[in-house]
Amino acid sequence: MPFAMIAGSRFGNYKDGFRFGRLGYKLVEKRGLTRYQARTYISFGNIVMPWAKHALEGRDLVRRAFDAAYRIGDLTFAAYSCNELIRNSLTVGDPLAEVQPEAENGLAFAQRARFGLVIDIITTQLGLIRTLRGLRPRFGCFDHDGFDEGRFEHHLSTEPGVEVKWRWYSIRKLQARFFAGDYASAVDASLRAQRLLWTSPSQLKTAEFRFYGALSHAASWDSASPDQRQQHFKALAAHHRQLEVWAENCPENFENRAALVSAEIARIEGREFDAMRLYKQAIRSAHTNGFVHNEALAYEIAARFYAARGFDKIAHTYLREARYCYLRWGATAKVRQLDDLYPDLTEQQRAISPNITIGTPIEHLDLGTVIKISQAVSGEMDLDKLINTLMLTAIEHAGASRGLLILLRGDEQRIEAEAVTNAETVIVRRTEAALHALPQSIVNYVIRTKQFIILDDASSQNPFSADPYMLQYHARSVFCLPLINQSKLIGVLYLENNLTPHVFTPTRTAVLKLLASQAASALENARLYEDTRSTEESARAS
Repeated sequence: MPFAMIAGSRFGNYKDGFRFGRLGYKLVEKRGLTRYQARTYISFGNIVMPWAKHALEGRDLVRRAFDAAYRIGDLTFAAYSCNELIRNSLTVGDPLAEVQPEAENGLAFAQRARFGLVIDIITTQLGLIRTLRGLRPRFGCFDHDGFDEGRFEHHLSTEPGVEVKWRWYSIRKLQARFFAGDYASAVDASLRAQRLLWTSPSQLKTAEFRFYGALSHAASWDSASPDQRQQHFKALAAHHRQLEVWAENCPENFENRAALVSAEIARIEGREFDAMRLYKQAIRSAHTNGFVHNEALAYEIAARFYAARGFDKIAHTYLREARYCYLRWGATAKVRQLDDLYPDLTEQQRAISPNITIGTPIEHLDLGTVIKISQAVSGEMDLDKLINTLMLTAIEHAGASRGLLILLRGDEQRIEAEAVTNAETVIVRRTEAALHALPQSIVNYVIRTKQFIILDDASSQNPFSADPYMLQYHARSVFCLPLINQSKLIGVLYLENNLTPHVFTPTRTAVLKLLASQAASALENARLYEDTRSTEESARAS
């Protein structure tokens, strides 16, 4: 496994590194080497695999690492696995409302284990999460409730052998300052991190350093002196070269990052048509691979490009998309910043067809509602409780009289739950109702296209009027939306009101889209957790 970890960073051979890592993993599994399971799972799942496969593919191994380490009393690697899980979640752009409780639990475990290195690393991760979520007095700063950046940096400076901690801290500070628009401070943090690259060159956080370091230098170039511009561009080009290598080996993780940095280089060099093409490529790649935070960044940076050239309509559209992506990620402080900078961002709305809508506008959601929706389903690992909460929350915010949750198991569709209103209460039943209990043509369309559908008045003529369910039950308002996690379709949420048309207003649909994005990730995690537990219980029983 050690060679697998350095094959890419030291020798540029990421494919052989992955093959050696997979060989080590299979050896540990085949021989039942329990002593080495946790460190192998962590190393292969979160250090080796992301250079060749989507970062999500190694997450199950990181989760298994904690259980494997805990079973044999290896508190060191149990604590490491907590840190690695949070790092994976931040890398792929999991909803921050779900990542925060994971980080808080990981910190509590590290504190009980008295593992100072992991305590400081997770404290830094929590600082980034909380400032992005608007839980710090100043956006981009970690100061709050007993944590002081100055004291923490002094603590890092006075302890012996803390280079690894400094590197972690500098990279998270770089990210926080960049998102807040403090590019000078972001560049300073980037330069400090660069001096400490030697501490762990093979780890995935190096990619975060390269990506945000490059964007910070590009943003600083605009207001710099001629000499400073040359220095910024030199650093930008160096970061870009490494990102291009990674993108060639693993486009799923790195194409969106490399394309966005390439677009910034094209902008600076005056190659405007190339910049337009590359911004679009970055947006498309981030969206396809489920990196909602990188999609938000690409939209925002591209919006500034178009605004500077007088393309106000395009810039406004891109800013609205960026805002929506930040909302989905849970970065409420960033949403507030955009609302302050661009007050008209949420005032305009698209007209909605009276009969059918394939898409809904990006609405100005109250941030209290956003936080409530995010917290409703985040962090719940019990699948039954999660489904119950999801259905209650959906009915509460939709104005629907009935809802169905359809989950996919391979190619099979299965109704997992039904929620119906009864007087002033909502009753949720776990059910295996037949699929004819809903308009199958609508569900099939949503599954095929991964697009949601609204029928404002289903009694009017529409493309699904001939569906047997529609002919028999005469629903008035229908809303069916996909549950997608990291570009993977998890299932479908179907909602209807059989009395009133035009129930699913733009604001309600925006809330439900936000709920769907949070629920998809939570459902996948809970289902994975349940499967892992079942496998372990079966293994212990045998």
